[in-house]
Amino acid sequence: MKKLTMFLITLTLAMVLAACGNDDAEENQEPDEDVAEQANAEVEVTDEEKVKDDDIVANINDEGVKGTHYNIIYKQTKMQMHQFGQDTSDLDTVKEHTLDELIAQELLKQDAEKKGVKVSDEEIQTELEDFKEENDEDLESYLDEFDISEETFKEQLFFSLVLDKYMDEEIKGEEVSDDEAKEMYEDLKQQNDEIAEYDELKDELKDSIEAQKKQEKLQAKLEELKDSADIEKLI
Repeated sequence: MKKLTMFLITLTLAMVLAACGNDDAEENQEPDEDVAEQANAEVEVTDEEKVKDDDIVANINDEGVKGTHYNIIYKQTKMQMHQFGQDTSDLDTVKEHTLDELIAQELLKQDAEKKGVKVSDEEIQTELEDFKEENDEDLESYLDEFDISEETFKEQLFFSLVLDKYMDEEIKGEEVSDDEAKEMYEDLKQQNDEIAEYDELKDELKDSIEAQKKQEKLQAKLEELKDSADIEKLI
């Protein structure tokens, strides 16, 4: 289940990045685990919220994004908003978040291709088999939940693998100092005085800070790509 959870996090990239630059406090909250587990059952998408599969919902540098992709990301976005306690009854906001997600994915895919980042069919198939081996029931539940085929899932898996390579090759991490790790530790200790000793958590803290710095760099890169892109929202 852990692998599938990380995959879903990757697919909601733009919304998470958008939250980083938003001053609204509720968008900076961590999702409650109990709520997250119930999200699938509580979030519904009506036929009126969907678009036709062949409709083009956005053009990004003359590359059209179809309704089939929109409908999948729409539900994932709505679920993610629900997990973060955001208002999912505001359908215009859900739509905007979804379009932002689709635009972010397409811009990153285009830049990755331009930079020579490649993912082979063999890599995708291997990752798919790993998913099935880890927990085939979770994968089947995911396909049923979003009413998608295994081939469509492989397309999503392709983006996840491209993003991983893109982050490794284009978004370089920075060395994290002991002072930065200690500062994070003190902040956490104020929230929970039963936290483990610093030496036990130091490596995890540094990994977390490094990941945060890479996310900030990715956000900056995404804004740069948006500024130079030709983007047209069609719904």
